[in-house]
Amino acid sequence: MSRTSRTPHPTDLPVGAFPSSNGTTRFCVWAPRAQHVQVELLDTHRASSGALDSLRVHRRATLDPIGFGLFEGELTCDPESDYAFRLDKSLRRADPASRWQPFGVHGPSRVFDSSQLELGSATWRRPTRERLVLYQVHVGTYSPTGDFAGVASDIPRLADLGINALQLMPIAEFPGRRNWGYDGVFPYAVQSSYGGPKGLATLVAACHRAGVALYLDLVFNHLGPEGNNTSDFGPYSNSRINTPWGHALNFDEAGAACVRRFFIDNTLYWSREFRIDGFRFDAIAQIFDSSPTHILQEINQALPDAPLHLNVAESELNANRVLTQAPCGLGFDAQWNDDFHHALIARLTGNRSAFLCDFADRSALPKVLEQGWSLNGEWSDFRQRFHGEPCRARADQLVVFSQNHDQVAGIGGGIRAGSADLPTQEVLMVVTLLSGFVPMLFQGQDFGATTPFHYFIDHSDPGLVRRVVAGRRHEQASLSHSARYLSPAAPRTWSVSRIDWREERSPSGRYLQGAVRQLTKLRAHNACFQARADRDVRVLWDGDLPLFVETRAA
Repeated sequence: MSRTSRTPHPTDLPVGAFPSSNGTTRFCVWAPRAQHVQVELLDTHRASSGALDSLRVHRRATLDPIGFGLFEGELTCDPESDYAFRLDKSLRRADPASRWQPFGVHGPSRVFDSSQLELGSATWRRPTRERLVLYQVHVGTYSPTGDFAGVASDIPRLADLGINALQLMPIAEFPGRRNWGYDGVFPYAVQSSYGGPKGLATLVAACHRAGVALYLDLVFNHLGPEGNNTSDFGPYSNSRINTPWGHALNFDEAGAACVRRFFIDNTLYWSREFRIDGFRFDAIAQIFDSSPTHILQEINQALPDAPLHLNVAESELNANRVLTQAPCGLGFDAQWNDDFHHALIARLTGNRSAFLCDFADRSALPKVLEQGWSLNGEWSDFRQRFHGEPCRARADQLVVFSQNHDQVAGIGGGIRAGSADLPTQEVLMVVTLLSGFVPMLFQGQDFGATTPFHYFIDHSDPGLVRRVVAGRRHEQASLSHSARYLSPAAPRTWSVSRIDWREERSPSGRYLQGAVRQLTKLRAHNACFQARADRDVRVLWDGDLPLFVETRAA
C-alpha cells in the first residue's frame, strides 16, 4: 500500500474510489468511528449471491490514517473491481461514497471510472429558463422496461411535443426495485435496477442529442433506513433532529465539515461527471443547519456558474430568502410553487380537504397568477398560523404544475386530478403551460394518463415495512380523500402505478398530445406566455365565468 504524501484538510479531499490510468485505484473514506480501516477486494464472480458478508476476499490492504478521521491509500486492481471496507477488523461495509452498487444496497461497492462514460456532445446548448417546459419522470414506472433505456426511447416523442427538460425523481441507490427514490442510501451510486451509471449516461446523451435538458432530484434532508451503514463510519446524521423520514443530516455538529464536503462534492459529481443540467433539492425546510453559511447556500455557490444551469428548491415556506442570492439568502435559481397547484385544483375540482382549505376562495387562483403566491403572510386555516410573506420572486423563478408525484399520491389518493374528464385535463394543461411561469407536466399527463400514482416501497425488513405502511395509512387518512388505501409494500401498488402506453395511442391521448404541441408552440412564439422577468398579469372576471388573463409588458 503506497502512502499519499500530502496531509489534506477535511474540506478538500474527495472520498470514494478513484481509478487511474496506471492500473491503481486510490481509496479514501471518512471513518472517524474506526481506529483501523482496510479495503477488501471481493470475489463476486463465483458467488451465489451478492450479499456482502458471504463474499470471499480476493485481496486486502490497510488504509493509512491521515487525520480528521480520513483513511487513504492506493491499490492495484482491475477495472470495475468489487470492494468493501473492513472497520476495526470486524465490520465489513460498502463504501458510503460508492459510485456503483451493482448488487443493491446490501452488496459490495464497485470501482467505476466515470471518465469512460459516453455522454455525447459536451457543447450542446441548454434551453433558456423563460422557454423551459419541464416533465417529471419516475424511471421505474415510466416505461415497460422500468429503466433509463426505456425513458431514453421516449425522448424524441417528448421533444416533438415541445418538452425541453426532463426532471427525474431520485436515482441514488435505494433498496429493492419498487421505490420512489427518497429512501436512497448511497448518494453517489446510480440505481442499479435502472441501469446504473452507464444507463444514466445513455439517457444523458439521448436527452442532449434531442435538445432536452436533464435535471436530477437530490435528497439532502435524510438518508433512507435500509442499507444505511453511515453510522458505522461517522456522524453523518444528527440524532438530535428528526425529519418526517428519519434523522436529519449533520451539517453543523461535530464532524460536519466532512459531511458538508461529502454532499457538496455529490452535486459536483453529477454536474461534472454526468453533465447533469440542474437539480431539484427535496424538502429544503427539513435540511437543518445553524452554521454561518447554510449548506444549501454553500452548494449553490460551489456549483458551476455555467450558462443556464438551474438549481430548484422544493419549498412550501413562501419565503423570499430561498431565492435571494448570498449572503442574505440560499441562492436558488427557482422553486416549486405549491400554491399554484393548490389554487388551481381547489378551483377546478371543488376539493377543499386538508391544505386545500386555504385555497377555497375563488380569489386564490387569480392571486397566484398575479402575485406568485396566495399565502403571502396571511392566515392559514390548515396550519393555524400566519404563513409566508409577500412574494418578490420573478416569474422565471417559480415552477408550476397541476400534477406531480406528491400531489397525485397525496391529496389525490393516487388519482390524477381530472383524469376522468377530458375538458378538465385540457383546462389544467392550458393554465399550466400558458401561465407565464416555468411549467412542469407529470409523466403521462401529456396524453391524459388515467393510471394512478401511489406511494410504494420494496423493503426487506418486515418491521420497517410495518412502520412505513402504518405511517402512510395515517398520513393518507389525514388528507381526507375518498380513494381506497393501497399498501405501499404490495407489489400491485407499484404495478398499477406504471404508465399504460395504450393510452398514449388512444384517440383522446393523441388529441391531448396535439393540444400540448400547439400550446408549447404558442408559448415558444409568444413572449407573453413565457416565464419572463418582466411578466405582468391582470386577472379579470365576468360574473362567475372562467377567468381571463391579460398579460402585458411591464
